Amino acid sequence: MLRIFLVCLFFYSNAVFAEGESPTIDKGEKLSHSCTMCHTFDKGGHNHFGPNLWNIAGSPVAHVDGYHFSDALGKMHDQTWTDGSLDHFLTNPQAFVPGTKMAFGGMKNADDRAAMIAWLHTLSDNPAPPKGN
Repeated sequence: MLRIFLVCLFFYSNAVFAEGESPTIDKGEKLSHSCTMCHTFDKGGHNHFGPNLWNIAGSPVAHVDGYHFSDALGKMHDQTWTDGSLDHFLTNPQAFVPGTKMAFGGMKNADDRAAMIAWLHTLSDNPAPPKGN
């Protein structure tokens, strides 16, 4: 797990963008490349170390068929991945869901998180714009 965390940290820390760049879907997609070691994003994609994230924005937590979520995340199955909860999770997964299996240390930059969430909203047959809640 430590090796996966370090590789994800390396890729995330090397995703360099222009100073002051506004959150965009393109930026979010670029940032997502560091996540592909553990996640897939395509419709019908397979689960890997982490679940497939197609249609994650606005969906129930711990809902991906065929993926065994941690007990901690499984207890949240009656909640929804809102923009706010995605933001908190991406900031520090272990702090938001103590006991999560996700080894990623978090995205500290708010603009990066906003861009990632905006991009995640596009991964749907019926994409909805980010709401910020």
